[in-house]
Amino acid sequence: MLRWSAEDARQWAIFSGDENPIHFDNDAAITTGANGITVHGMRSMWHLKQALAEMSPPSSEEEGLHCAIRLRSPILIERDYCLKTKVGADCARGEIIDANSSAVCFSGKLSKSRRPVFDETGLAPRLILGRLQESSYPLPGYDWCFLDALLFRMIVDAPESMEVVHKVLPELPAKTLGDVFVQLPIVQTHHDVWLPEYLLHQTWAEQDIEGAILPSLVMGDRQSGFILQMSAACLQQQKLIMSTTVTLKIWPLVNRNG
Repeated sequence: MLRWSAEDARQWAIFSGDENPIHFDNDAAITTGANGITVHGMRSMWHLKQALAEMSPPSSEEEGLHCAIRLRSPILIERDYCLKTKVGADCARGEIIDANSSAVCFSGKLSKSRRPVFDETGLAPRLILGRLQESSYPLPGYDWCFLDALLFRMIVDAPESMEVVHKVLPELPAKTLGDVFVQLPIVQTHHDVWLPEYLLHQTWAEQDIEGAILPSLVMGDRQSGFILQMSAACLQQQKLIMSTTVTLKIWPLVNRNG
């Protein structure tokens, strides 16, 4: 059985920079259709990712693994959930289910996938965690889920993310995506990670970690709302070792000025 608390939200916000009020304020959560304060998607999906990794299908050097998580319904604090998994010939599947209503809140799949195609030489990597830096990561272990969380934090903090937002909302007084979370009703809908199989068995407690922002995609308008798809890559010696893509939904802004 799984259950998350307000303290889980506080710790994750400290680490990630995601201060979205839907994780702390009941009224803010209700504006996005939730029935109460919700758990950070990145915090709650950690358990599902770990479970899928334990059942991962073998992949070749030419292939890797694609972990796809769909956030179907908000997960609320101080409520019971259960985790169900099953393994097939070429993939592992899992769900986080509301223990009271039996509603599927998160669904995930880990399957073999070819390496994403892009030119690493065109990227501008920068240090996102130094060897001697301490991390406030609130979960045990420094494995691939830790790298994934670092890339999420990079997306939240990166100036490149705000360049995308300001193209469609130039009047928004925000310096980081974390500022946007505070000002607009916004939720995560999908999370996608590509990684080689060996990363499932490697730790990163004492290594320098570099990341780079990848091209972003924005769709929609003020009347229907926006979908933002933002990606980042983890690099080692200029070589891709993981990519993370976050899909965010911004509710319609027809009642906002501008």
